[in-house]
Amino acid sequence: MSQIKDDICAAIAKNTSTAKKDKLILCPRDSTLLPVKDRIESCLNAGITKAKIIKLLERDGILVSESSFLRFIKSHFNYLAKNITVRLPEKYILKDFVYFIQLIYLR
Repeated sequence: MSQIKDDICAAIAKNTSTAKKDKLILCPRDSTLLPVKDRIESCLNAGITKAKIIKLLERDGILVSESSFLRFIKSHFNYLAKNITVRLPEKYILKDFVYFIQLIYLR
């Protein structure tokens, strides 16, 4: 019986990994973009669009997909997140536009 337990324990230990929690495992986008994090942050603070930043990085030989770049931005610069835009149906937009025009001309 103890031989079976030892075999099972050995098989479990062989097939599982025990990564230390202090060890930071980087995903490929982080290993690519973390060296230029300060540059990306300064571009975002300057108001440069994310698409333009991707093109600037491509010029320097840093190739990253748009989705990976946006995930990097979301995870590392969450304080720069903008408010969500809510799209309204046309009937509400038209109603607000008419109200706005009436405010201008009926003063």
